[in-house]
Amino acid sequence: MKKLALTISAILAAGASFQASAVDNTSTVGLSGVASQVTVLQVTPFDLGSNVSNAQVHGGFVNHAHVVQLGSSNTSDVAITGGAFNHVNVNQDAFIASNNASGNISNSYATNINLTQGGAFLNNNSASASISNSAFSNANINQGGFLAANNVAGIMIDNSLFANATINQLGAFGDSHTALISVANSFAVSGLINQIGGSMNSAMINITNSALAGASVTQAGYGNYGSVNISNSLMSGATLSQVGDLNGADINLTGGFLNSTAVGQTGVANNASVNTSGMLNNVLVNQSGFANISMTDMSGLGNNAVTMQTGDLNYSYIGVSGVGNNAYTSQNGGDWSSTTVSGWGNTATVNQL
Repeated sequence: MKKLALTISAILAAGASFQASAVDNTSTVGLSGVASQVTVLQVTPFDLGSNVSNAQVHGGFVNHAHVVQLGSSNTSDVAITGGAFNHVNVNQDAFIASNNASGNISNSYATNINLTQGGAFLNNNSASASISNSAFSNANINQGGFLAANNVAGIMIDNSLFANATINQLGAFGDSHTALISVANSFAVSGLINQIGGSMNSAMINITNSALAGASVTQAGYGNYGSVNISNSLMSGATLSQVGDLNGADINLTGGFLNSTAVGQTGVANNASVNTSGMLNNVLVNQSGFANISMTDMSGLGNNAVTMQTGDLNYSYIGVSGVGNNAYTSQNGGDWSSTTVSGWGNTATVNQL
């Protein structure tokens, strides 16, 4: 067991580096002041680990904390409270990885946290980040794997302005990643999830009580699931793109105003489900391939839904109720369509070629 504790508050500190080459190390770092820098390096051989690193930035300006952990079963917790232009980077890597990383930004301006987790086989990494009461801040999570990886990542943004959250999960064979981005009570924030490779990946984005919020999900592979929920929000939007087969997408726009969402699916036997209410919202579903299914339910006032399907044996259902809503379906191939309309002043158009 080795323990190391350090606090730096000097202005223009030259930086410090610490290295341990045994198992079960603990490092605690506190960083403040101006233009200070700390680097923590924890290395364990043969994929052993159980190292712990705690890095905290308390106020100050232009401070940098770097944590590198090589080995499995490591834990890293980073936090930035107050201040501006501060940065924390965490890198965890192992051949067979089972690491955990978390980062939190609060009451800060122009602050960044980057969490990177790598590995080759049988990875089970987890990473989480949060941004609260902050402006112009960013949280990024990058996870990778090559075979049978099961990584989990989540980012929460609350009560913030011009904040960004990004999750990148890359895989190859037998990988199954999970990603969640949640935005609440915020203005002009964005969330981005990229899941490339592998199969059975899950991505969820939730936006509530926010304005000018944007979200994007990209999934490439098969058997993936994507979900976007926007509620009680203003002029917010989301896009969901899936390439591959047997993918599923759920979109919910409820109780909001001037929101929009778009779903694009390319492949075989994909499924898209859309539920829209509120006022003056817009939904687009675009499916290309074979045996795809699109289900849209729309209510509220002045909403628009468009479904476009290219290929054969596709099926589209649109149900319209409420007041002054519009639905349009376009199918190109040997397809089926079902439409129901009720309420007042609603319209539905089906175009089959």
